[in-house]
Amino acid sequence: MTKKIIVICILYSLLTISFIGCNTDPNSDINTGDTDTLGAKGKITEVYFNDDDVLISILVDGEDEAKNNSNLYGKARVEISQDTSILKDDEKVSIESLKKGQKVGIVFDGAVAESYPVQGTAKKILILE
Repeated sequence: MTKKIIVICILYSLLTISFIGCNTDPNSDINTGDTDTLGAKGKITEVYFNDDDVLISILVDGEDEAKNNSNLYGKARVEISQDTSILKDDEKVSIESLKKGQKVGIVFDGAVAESYPVQGTAKKILILE
């Protein structure tokens, strides 16, 4: 009976420790309290417009950032949809706020095409500077 209680206590302890270890996401953007994972971070090097002169995508070069963080893509072609949130200092801003040379963080919406540069649609674009 005593052995059974000891085994149950050990299993309970191991289970508790495993849940604690899975509690946080180390890739979350701590500055905004956002639990979404940044997929790319770097400077906007190109901006692309459609025929109606509406910004539809950007090219982000984050090679330097990716050297320091293996979870980030070095370069990304980022599509911007109507559902993309663009934030600066935790405030929503318009798409016109995106300019060549700005430093941004990208949270992708779903899967990305594993090409070079990686291609995906942004869920969020965080203007960092």
